[in-house]
Amino acid sequence: MSIRKADLSDLDAMVEVALVAMPMDPQWDYRFPHRKHYPEDTLKFTRERFKMFLENESGEWHVMVAELPSRENPTVFKVAAFAVWRLPPSGEQVASDAEKAPVEQRRDADVERMRAFSESLGEARKHYFERVYGKNRMHLILLATHPEYQRRGAGGTLASWGMEKAKEDGLATTLFASPMGRQLYLRLGFRDLGAIKIQVDGETESICVGVMAYVPASDEA
Repeated sequence: MSIRKADLSDLDAMVEVALVAMPMDPQWDYRFPHRKHYPEDTLKFTRERFKMFLENESGEWHVMVAELPSRENPTVFKVAAFAVWRLPPSGEQVASDAEKAPVEQRRDADVERMRAFSESLGEARKHYFERVYGKNRMHLILLATHPEYQRRGAGGTLASWGMEKAKEDGLATTLFASPMGRQLYLRLGFRDLGAIKIQVDGETESICVGVMAYVPASDEA
């Protein structure tokens, strides 16, 4: 396995991984319950967002990919996993077009659930992260491994890369965890800060998202 910084040539491979890996997270079906009826919207908006990460015009994103030997041809390496990190802001952050796009444009999404998700994470970010660490943190936005390549260390290696970089820069590492991802992060040394329940008023369905952080022991004392 090898890991490296991603570039625009990795866009298609990252989208391919995301579209098969992300549905394993309960929040994916919760936010995008109509994705099977409008797969073109899921593809379009996923691609636009990942393109924004890779172009990195704001200077706040860092994308890493892990490559593993292809199952079809072991001599050929392919992108099997990726991680998207948000770096500490060096100045005022300006939302890109991909971030500002109204959720109503997405036919695959549930508008009210998307709003509840965004608002809940925003409140948790302020309470658990910004209040404690301020700008002194790196935040793991996305970590995804293709199902065919899971349990081979790609996700852990990518997460560890970010944790080490944050440590070198004197930063905390923060993230919101899925139930599946939480076990990986606990093994790597993250600690639970809390959990947030996301639910639209009047609905019985809800999801739970873990709030986690990693701070090297020497810095926690």
